[in-house]
Amino acid sequence: MPDEMLAHSKHAISPHGRPRASELLDIFVEGHPDDRIVLGDLITLLGDRAFGALLLIFALPNMIPVPLPGLSTVLGLPMVLFAAQLMLGHRAPWLPARLARLTVRRETFLKMAGATRRYLVWAERLLRPRWAVLTDGPGERMLGAVCLLLSLILILPIPLGNLLPAFAVALMALGLLEKDGVCVTLGLCVAVGSVTVVVAVVILIIEAALLLYRQLFP
Repeated sequence: MPDEMLAHSKHAISPHGRPRASELLDIFVEGHPDDRIVLGDLITLLGDRAFGALLLIFALPNMIPVPLPGLSTVLGLPMVLFAAQLMLGHRAPWLPARLARLTVRRETFLKMAGATRRYLVWAERLLRPRWAVLTDGPGERMLGAVCLLLSLILILPIPLGNLLPAFAVALMALGLLEKDGVCVTLGLCVAVGSVTVVVAVVILIIEAALLLYRQLFP
């Protein structure tokens, strides 16, 4: 895995004049040969694209079709933190000093980064800066609010409540990374659909509970 990542990092020039997120991952790996990777260093390198990268990293595992108990809550909590900061207009994610100093084994980071990189490289072939009104200024804050709502849904133990919200966040995160308003729009459409599905599921659960109550206590 390390050799594969490094092999791609001599560094393809982005057609938009700046390194792409996948290239930044490679640069980070090359510049941090230590046995442990510091979370704060990664956020510093990603700069104004850290929000998109972090939301994508935490959203992807929630798209696994096999439910893993507690996973959505564990991954949803940091998403709430990052989405709230994006909504409030922070230029880069803020983490408490204790969290910023958290480290992960280099081997573990390479596995995570390698999996994320494959999605990024595929997406970067399709994405390009366009419809900037949705990825800058007020549009970016609006996306933060939508991602915050979806992250809160992810935390709740709602059946079928993980995949669609996570997919919507992933699309919007990719749009933020590449400043692609079309991808953001697709994410917003999925977000509307996911909220509709979750509301319908909650209503069904409430109706089933009321029906059971009436049966047990006529």
